[in-house]
Amino acid sequence: MNEPARTYAAALFDAACENGTAAAVATAFADFAALMEENPAYPAFLNSPAVSVREREAAIDEAFSGRMPAELVSFLKILCRSDAMMLYRDCEKEYRLLYQQLARFSVA
Repeated sequence: MNEPARTYAAALFDAACENGTAAAVATAFADFAALMEENPAYPAFLNSPAVSVREREAAIDEAFSGRMPAELVSFLKILCRSDAMMLYRDCEKEYRLLYQQLARFSVA
């Protein structure tokens, strides 16, 4: 994996753990990644410099606010602002690894 994806995922994971939403974020993030794979034009739109950040963030709000944990919605907006939306796949994988480690630790 790449270091930026690991860093972004760790920040999301920390926020989700603080708010007790780590499991919900893991599920929603996996669903988001699957949706993006089915609709490759959408992540390209969310990463497009031809579309204003405000428009991209509004699209995220319209599609996902109230349907996904707030931490994940905010995280997706950060990826947009950073022109890093194309890292979503790697971020989701890194987040999943962190969550699986937490789950193993919690069970042990």
